[in-house]
Amino acid sequence: MQDFINDGENDVSEIIDLAISLMAECKAGLSLSNLNTAVVLFRQVLDSRPATHPLHTDTMRDLASALGVRFMYTNQIHDLKESWTLRSETVKGWNPDQNSSHNVSAVHS
Repeated sequence: MQDFINDGENDVSEIIDLAISLMAECKAGLSLSNLNTAVVLFRQVLDSRPATHPLHTDTMRDLASALGVRFMYTNQIHDLKESWTLRSETVKGWNPDQNSSHNVSAVHS
């Protein structure tokens, strides 16, 4: 899966979209497996791109959402803590002039 992430910038958006879709399916069908896969994909994107990458903040926000949802199903406090940490980091780095390049409505609805 790591090779898929390293193939190019367009693939990053596709991976994020896939992870968001998996999260939406998880929320609809309570599939913890899909949610875990989404968390792994978001982490891989974050690990493969610098903090200056245009999708970095969006991906951190999406990972925070995935971890928050996973906490609701598993009650693993570390997921909740990491979710809050990521959310606080995205607030610190928030830039109102930066446009999000993907739709996260599936995650936040």
